[in-house]
Amino acid sequence: SRRMAARALFGDSRWRWPLVSALALTLVVGALAFGSLSRSVTLSVDGKQRQLWAIGGTVADLLEREGIAIGEHDVVAPALGTAVLDGGLMSVRYGRPFELVVDGTSATYWVRSTTVEGALSEIGQGYDSARLSLSRGLTVPRGGLSLDVVTSKQLVIKIGGRKAERKVATALTVREALSQL
Repeated sequence: SRRMAARALFGDSRWRWPLVSALALTLVVGALAFGSLSRSVTLSVDGKQRQLWAIGGTVADLLEREGIAIGEHDVVAPALGTAVLDGGLMSVRYGRPFELVVDGTSATYWVRSTTVEGALSEIGQGYDSARLSLSRGLTVPRGGLSLDVVTSKQLVIKIGGRKAERKVATALTVREALSQL
């Protein structure tokens, strides 16, 4: 009975062209509506980029749809309330706790860099001549990490009746300094 009704409807030439025209118009209008509402955007999360299609809304809406939660130490650009624009770039940089133990004294910083080198640069400390417990190229995970730094010290060494000499050692203890020298 459905088949007969469809055949009667589509088989009748009076209905064929209006139905085909209505269907085509619906498809065109739908495509135009999607095209005018959807936007191609680039989302960068900690420097890793990907292309997305967004349908209207704000940066916060898009991040929520992507399952990206933003914490108090994270940075988002543009701001969460900004409307998503076609061709736009959105950036998320997660904050990471970075514990720095310099010559036995500890301090924790929140950084958004993804490498030890970048984190040191971000907090304004290069420690170029220092001994680090981790490689400068090591990735700083979102959970953070701890880095021990031993800085260079200027020492004056006098052995027996010899003349005093100035030396540099990257050590925490006298034993380490003597071992290096």
